[in-house]
Amino acid sequence: MTSAGWTQHRGELDQVVGHVTLTVPPAANCTDGPSTGEGGVLLILDGKSVATGNGFTQDVTSDKRETRWISEPIYDGFLWGNPERVPGPWTFEPTANTAHSVEVEVYDNCGRNGGHTGEHFKVESVSIDVIGVR
Repeated sequence: MTSAGWTQHRGELDQVVGHVTLTVPPAANCTDGPSTGEGGVLLILDGKSVATGNGFTQDVTSDKRETRWISEPIYDGFLWGNPERVPGPWTFEPTANTAHSVEVEVYDNCGRNGGHTGEHFKVESVSIDVIGVR
């Protein structure tokens, strides 16, 4: 995805929401050392990683297509998985119109720490929207 952006109006509260459709490989083909493989996308807002939409290879025995919210917060560099969490990152009310940029970065950890790397996560589509409230 190329960089995209929008202008947040003065006094407007904005929420960035989205979803990613991806193919999760079988656990036998993608692990992080002895652990479950993980992959998906990072949402980068104004140059900072703020959320993720991801999947895990745990209990996956053949390629599995999933659509996940891009909403998981990132805390101190760690991702916290919870597919039921819906709200995405917020940008609070600026005192003047403010330009923002948004990008997504694809990642997976297949093969890390000596794990299996026979297959990788495949991102099929990404959709991002911004909801503004005045």
